Amino acid sequence: MHGSPHPTPHTRKRKALIAGALVLGSISCGLLVLEVGYRILESDPKQAEAREDLRDLIEHGSKHFRPWAYVGFIPKPREAQKGDTTRPVDWSFTFEDHAHPRVACLGGSTTWGGYPAVLQRSLKNATQTKWDVMNWGVSGWTTAETMVNYFLNVQDYEPDVLIIHHSLNDVPARAWGGYRGDYANYRRPWIEPHYALWERKLFAWSDWYADHALKSQPWRYKLDEIVSKQKTAKYSTLGPVSALDPTTSAAFERNIRTIIVNAKSKGTRVVLMTMPYRPSEGVPLVDGSEKLWVGAMKQHNQLLRDLAAELDCVLVDAEAWSRTDPTGTEVLFVDRVHMTHDGTQAKVNLILVAMQKAGWEDLAQTKKQ
Repeated sequence: MHGSPHPTPHTRKRKALIAGALVLGSISCGLLVLEVGYRILESDPKQAEAREDLRDLIEHGSKHFRPWAYVGFIPKPREAQKGDTTRPVDWSFTFEDHAHPRVACLGGSTTWGGYPAVLQRSLKNATQTKWDVMNWGVSGWTTAETMVNYFLNVQDYEPDVLIIHHSLNDVPARAWGGYRGDYANYRRPWIEPHYALWERKLFAWSDWYADHALKSQPWRYKLDEIVSKQKTAKYSTLGPVSALDPTTSAAFERNIRTIIVNAKSKGTRVVLMTMPYRPSEGVPLVDGSEKLWVGAMKQHNQLLRDLAAELDCVLVDAEAWSRTDPTGTEVLFVDRVHMTHDGTQAKVNLILVAMQKAGWEDLAQTKKQ
């Protein structure tokens, strides 16, 4: 009677490889089924947009921003940007000459994605003359970045009119903890994120993995985390703005004042526009910091009013306007400070009225001569 032959080492190795391949194949098929099922069930367009932003961040550092010398970051030249002549392409403008009056708009996201393009059209319609409006606003910029950019870029274009529209973005620098007048307690140099090859592949291939990463570690993928230090104070424990040291508003006032004094010394006419905000609190912030944000913005707006009076600037009090009819202005906001198209047009109308009262329509006639 012959027994079964003993398997040779080669045979055992072959069976082990086959078994391993079957296990890996089963796992891969299972993961593929799970991924397909997840994609079928997960159809939220906002989540899909967040995944695309994440993948762009992994591949290129940030979808909307890029690091830039001395100001930390600027917007990337996107198609939408190239179609808006008020936004700088490659962070510069090209003008053949100074045949038309120039307006430089400084601020944060409410400037970058807001009123300059509408202002350019409205000025042309009102004066029948072309105006070169320059949108130097950047989402997330504080007055510190704006001040540096003014001296390195904006003043070289010799604007006839300078509009400063800041308030909200300086609040975190005051509330972050360990306040410094140069905002170094809040800002840090741009640090490019690095990811292992396997993780980049998973982000690119798996919607489930990308969504899981966004939910479990959102701090890894936001611009604020790339250019901001870790908070040492909690907004939720600060409560109203009275909890902030009042001297922390000094940098905001200094930065705006410095720009004004330099601009006026060059003959530039300066407009200070206060920040309107939604009359109601709308959806409460998760950390309960509504009173802190609104209170700090009110302080900044008052500083703008004081500076306008002291340094003989034109004041566009958009905050006061938004409070005259809270019910009517409520619908003009899409969130706490950003406005709808109608809201943006209303803000531009305020600027036009203020410029007309100041007699600045003569700028258009002067450039024609």
